Amino acid sequence: MFITFEGVEGCGKSTLAAMLDQHLQNIGKSTFLLREPGSTDVGEKIRAILKDKSHVNLTNECEALLFLAARAQVVGELIWPYFGLGVVVIADRFFDSTIAYQGHASGVDVDDLIAINKFATKDLTPDITFLIDLDPAIGLARKANQGEIDRIEEKGIEYQQKVAEGYKMQAREHPGRIKVINGEQSIEDIFAEVLKHLEGRECDGYGALCEAVQP
Repeated sequence: MFITFEGVEGCGKSTLAAMLDQHLQNIGKSTFLLREPGSTDVGEKIRAILKDKSHVNLTNECEALLFLAARAQVVGELIWPYFGLGVVVIADRFFDSTIAYQGHASGVDVDDLIAINKFATKDLTPDITFLIDLDPAIGLARKANQGEIDRIEEKGIEYQQKVAEGYKMQAREHPGRIKVINGEQSIEDIFAEVLKHLEGRECDGYGALCEAVQP
């Protein structure tokens, strides 16, 4: 099974992905937690380029292709092989981020992004995606308080608002896959909602994925 977490900067998706990874391990599931871009040697080097604030002249098209190149590597090197072993894969970001950030917010043609992503991933689609819906201003304030503002986050509130709109557009288009959760709740309440959505879902080789909704 392939589970992804999405949302604007500072929404808590990375924390939630880690919480789910630990919860599933605690109930006996084999899991693999990845972040995008990254999780491979090649992907981490690409991540460093994308996050580096000194790369002020990076074009939107180059940025998109770098994200997709890192994704192609992690899918081919890790995700598909793990699926063959019956592992539950949890991703902190995947293709929905590309549509929201590079497509909706940066203006790269969405149809082109979809076509290249299909090539990069062999048309891999998550089984379920959790979109943590949070006001971008709140998310950016959280990141600023943590002192972790990078090149993407430095693009500002208007850019992040477009990202949020891009996510909401995708949620309307794919309501069966994308589950929207209010990100202004406590992290514990958000996680409880995640588990409720997963409770009883079938996972190849394991039967029901989550037997209980309690973390």
